Amino acid sequence: MRGSILRGAQSWAQATELRSLMTRAVRNAKAPIFFFQAANDFDLSPSKTLSAEMHEAGKTYKLKIYPPYGDSPRDGHSFGYFGSGVWAEDVFGFLNQHCTK
Repeated sequence: MRGSILRGAQSWAQATELRSLMTRAVRNAKAPIFFFQAANDFDLSPSKTLSAEMHEAGKTYKLKIYPPYGDSPRDGHSFGYFGSGVWAEDVFGFLNQHCTK
């Protein structure tokens, strides 16, 4: 990990406060949430755990784990901002379905 930046998938297992904060946030979410990660991200637990919280709370969500992106966990972690050509249609379709009047 570079510098002191903590990223959810990199620090999830060690960051009890982060997990608690994010879990409360999704329980209280008013908007639908699309959780997605590449299969080779550092840890898939954030998306799996948070989407399970949404399910238990009866909230609208979608979880999608995409195939590996690149060759390393760092590449997989960058999928959210470099892989938009892969996920954009799914994400915008979800938003159009759940977030328009």
